[in-house]
Amino acid sequence: MTAPTSPPGRSLNGDSRGSVEDAAMRSTVAAVNAAVRVLSSVARAWELDSPRTAAHLRRLSQELAGITLDALRSWPSSKR
Repeated sequence: MTAPTSPPGRSLNGDSRGSVEDAAMRSTVAAVNAAVRVLSSVARAWELDSPRTAAHLRRLSQELAGITLDALRSWPSSKR
């Protein structure tokens, strides 16, 4: 999952890059990507003090990413 490099729905030159649904999907991916990154960072920080906690945080970040991917796969198409 990667975050968009410009504001949702806009390309670098300001032209529209897609629909409102596309912008919502990009925002969702960016938010989940940030959450997974934070959880992974916290897991690394806890690795030495509490390996079980670190492992739990890693699983949590993987579950969050997996749930989000499943939801994105079933995202309603605006081309109906």
